[in-house]
Amino acid sequence: MNTTTGLFHTIDDGLLTLTIDRPHAANAIDSSVAQGLAHWIQKAQQDSSIHAVVLTGTGERAFCAGRDTKVPAGEDPVQLDMQRRNELWTYTDALLTFDKPLVVAVNASAIGAGFMLCLHADQVLSVPNAVFSLPEINIGISSWLGHCLVAETAGNALANDMSITGRKVDANEALSKGLIHAIVPAVTLQADAVAWARTLIEKPRYTFRDIKQWILKRRQQSIDIARQRHQLNNQA
Repeated sequence: MNTTTGLFHTIDDGLLTLTIDRPHAANAIDSSVAQGLAHWIQKAQQDSSIHAVVLTGTGERAFCAGRDTKVPAGEDPVQLDMQRRNELWTYTDALLTFDKPLVVAVNASAIGAGFMLCLHADQVLSVPNAVFSLPEINIGISSWLGHCLVAETAGNALANDMSITGRKVDANEALSKGLIHAIVPAVTLQADAVAWARTLIEKPRYTFRDIKQWILKRRQQSIDIARQRHQLNNQA
């Protein structure tokens, strides 16, 4: 097992497993995790010996509680916000070019940016008690990226609802709306995610990548709208 602060990885027979490991902070994404996600997704894309990625989190509190919004003493909040936005787009861009299988194993709640990670996956497995939400509106943040990802995955009606209300969607509703693909017991979550990833690895690789590149192209077109809005907001 190899560890980066807040994120550790293992590689086993062509399968890269990434685990967000900040249980004291509900696995919230800090700069180290954001940079690690970008690095490992880019490496998995470029490394022909890596055939798929499984992404999960540690503990029972959260898969990922979103971006860590704490402002350390002495930091400029404006500069820190810009840095965090840039880090978000860096790992998002990596995910938007990752044309190999990606399976997310949701071990607990997926909130904000953590929920958005799920929406990039080809398959999402969840424990029964997980919830999913885009609560940014409650703290005065417009979740353009989250809206685009939900709309691209499950339609505008649900994207509008989740973005405007910030409400929590439980695993059963998430399954019925196509946000996740299976609900599995916590004790088998990791093994099930690995099995699903290996099933995708067994598909004809050129064909899988051809189909996924088409999926990613359509997703990119939607997310470009969010990026433009993000840039306009920074200029305001």
